[in-house]
Amino acid sequence: MFLGSLINYSIPAIKLQNTANYAMERMELLKLSQLPLVNDQNEFKGFVQEDRLMDLPDPEIELSNVLQEGLNCYLQESQHYLEVFRVAENNNSSVVAILNAGLEYLGAVSVTDIALYMGKQYYMQQPGAVLVLRLNERDFSLAELGRLVESNQVKIIHAYSETDLLDPSKVIVTLKLNKLDYTTVAATFNRFNYTIVEQYGQTNHNNTDLDRLGSFLRYLDV
Repeated sequence: MFLGSLINYSIPAIKLQNTANYAMERMELLKLSQLPLVNDQNEFKGFVQEDRLMDLPDPEIELSNVLQEGLNCYLQESQHYLEVFRVAENNNSSVVAILNAGLEYLGAVSVTDIALYMGKQYYMQQPGAVLVLRLNERDFSLAELGRLVESNQVKIIHAYSETDLLDPSKVIVTLKLNKLDYTTVAATFNRFNYTIVEQYGQTNHNNTDLDRLGSFLRYLDV
């Protein structure tokens, strides 16, 4: 899904010639802490922040005289929606401006907008187990993880990876499966010495049975 179709038109742009007081009134009305800025040519000029405006000695000062922030906090309409999280994080912002190919301002989306959109997707709505693995970055292969999962007649319907904050040489991989029962998948990961740090779903065995199954499969692999 391209970003152009996810623009939140309830987030208005503020003109550079508007006053700080006008911007704060709009923020209070819309329950926002920042708003995008544009000039008369509809060019994106960054964001104005509520906390900075509140510190101004003159609330009637034009925004063109206020330091703008987040000049790089934008994406083009043809980019993927997941990019919003990266740009927002890099700019310490909850809103990202959306521009066209000519870099004209089209609108904005919030991180919350993208999170709500993701929550409606197929992989979020489908019931299924979730397994969280911790492994060395050099060993991470989504293709291999998929092969192991599918060997149990189970499929991965969503996967997400992130750097382990406690050890940058490792990655945390979250797998959403298309079945609630993760017993055989967990046993397969144990057999191949993958570390499961979290697991959510259902199992047809208690922990002792699962441990025994994993040990038996490792024995067969010797």
